[in-house]
Amino acid sequence: MTIPDECKAEVPDDFFLSLQSSLTHLNLTMSNIYHGSQVIFANFTKLEVLDISIANRFTSCPANAEELFLNLPQTLKQLVFQRWRTNRIMDKACIVTNITLRGLRALPNLATIDTKFSDFMFGDILNKSVFAGFQNLKELNIGYNRFALIDDDAFHGCLNLTHLQIDGNSLGSRPFKLFQNRSQSNLRYLSMRECYVYSDFSISYNAAPLLKVAPLDLIDLRHNYIVKMPSFADNETDQHHLNSLVTIYLDFNHLSSIQSGGNLTAQCDSLTALSNLTISSNQLKNVQGLCPSIKHLNLASNRLYWYWSFWNEASIARLHHLEILDISDNQIQTLSLNFTSQMTNLTNFRCLNNNITFVDSASFVHNRLLKVLDFSHNFISNFDYDVVQNLSELTTLKLDDNDITSIDENLVNKFVNKRKTLKTFGVIGNPLSCLCDQEFFQSFIIHTNKVPFGNKLECHEPASLRGQKIYEYKLQIFECHIKGAFIIFVCLLCGIVVAVPLYKYRWYILHVRVVFKAIIRHISDVQLEQTCLYDAYVMYNSSSENDLLWATKSLRLAVEDYTTSGNSSTVSLN
Repeated sequence: MTIPDECKAEVPDDFFLSLQSSLTHLNLTMSNIYHGSQVIFANFTKLEVLDISIANRFTSCPANAEELFLNLPQTLKQLVFQRWRTNRIMDKACIVTNITLRGLRALPNLATIDTKFSDFMFGDILNKSVFAGFQNLKELNIGYNRFALIDDDAFHGCLNLTHLQIDGNSLGSRPFKLFQNRSQSNLRYLSMRECYVYSDFSISYNAAPLLKVAPLDLIDLRHNYIVKMPSFADNETDQHHLNSLVTIYLDFNHLSSIQSGGNLTAQCDSLTALSNLTISSNQLKNVQGLCPSIKHLNLASNRLYWYWSFWNEASIARLHHLEILDISDNQIQTLSLNFTSQMTNLTNFRCLNNNITFVDSASFVHNRLLKVLDFSHNFISNFDYDVVQNLSELTTLKLDDNDITSIDENLVNKFVNKRKTLKTFGVIGNPLSCLCDQEFFQSFIIHTNKVPFGNKLECHEPASLRGQKIYEYKLQIFECHIKGAFIIFVCLLCGIVVAVPLYKYRWYILHVRVVFKAIIRHISDVQLEQTCLYDAYVMYNSSSENDLLWATKSLRLAVEDYTTSGNSSTVSLN
């Protein structure tokens, strides 16, 4: 049952009488319904989850909840009382103490307590007696309570506590011990987001005391002011306590190097289980020395472009176990051809919001397990089918907001359209053309659900269609077929019009050709004749054999002999 937030009515004590034997979840957040007796929940026989956040009766003085906590049902597993704020200048009598919570400490099944956003409800200092002795408690969220200090061994006796969230407090950089004895702790998850953990360039935040006394799997230090890599082990002890650490969150800090401060590289031999490392939204320029065991690496929103061409790329490329890599928003301009060649286990590669202009067809030849490939928000103008043809496991290919004008037909027909594994093909925000050579793509987006926001894709070319939705422009496909048929028809018609006269008047054409050639030949002969010099000109009857013989045998020889001898006398002929 959830009582609406806007409920302002006061409900009598017997309101829940009929539900006491059946109700398991009750949410009274931000409602004024609870103004009755503090034993109102005592007779609920099945109640497991109770949310009484912002309960008006206790927000002014949370210490008044002692009687309520003493009368909660034994079946309760989860209690939420967020935003029980206390005015800081109020009397200390209103601050929650170990006495206030003694009823909760006795509940045999209570595994979760959430008291987030309750400013100063426990005061400025979390006394070690407040939560001590909660033997069955597994999850505790005391985030955003404005603690300035947490006592060492503040959770003594919480043997089953696995998840602890102390986000949004003002703990500073002072190290503290959650447990005095490591054997008394099963803590696996520790979140210290927005705890104002800070350090300058001469002091590193020391996380070693937190880890030495708890076999942590995960530590969350996001949204702090850390400028040097935290120290996860000190010089006074061995580093075996690091063997269980799987995940480290350092997002939204001011780190500039992996090897500064606590020097993560020097501890890699002990961080044998470290597989998840997220350091996004920092000021990283140098990531040399990453632990080789890392499987999930998030370096988005940093300054890797400073040394990307060699140092950073080489440091990441040697991570053979890497499965998920995010290098988005780093102003990277190029990726070397063999950058991912050693990452044979890579399944997720994100390179969003960079300055990439080209992706080589051989870039992911060795990444056959790749499932997600995201190059959105870059400057890629052409993306070929060859880039992804060997990626048989790919489920998501995103190329949104690039400079792509035309889609490779093979990419759609041989990869996207026929691939059962591919679920998402993102191309929104590209200056796509609506020309006839892209007819296949327009038909594809109309009949598929693999293109997110496909109904919002707009034409960019030709200019007459710019801004028009491709999804709505269905006539384009029809027009492309009409134009093609019309061109073929015109060509055939012109051929017929030309062929018929040519065939009908073929002899006249041949005659004109012969005459034209004769005229050309005659003109050539005349021009040749005008350039010749003659020694003699003889006219004779060519039909007379005697005249022919006389001209060739007697006259020509006599003339030639005369010319050769240089005799200028008159040639006498008989």
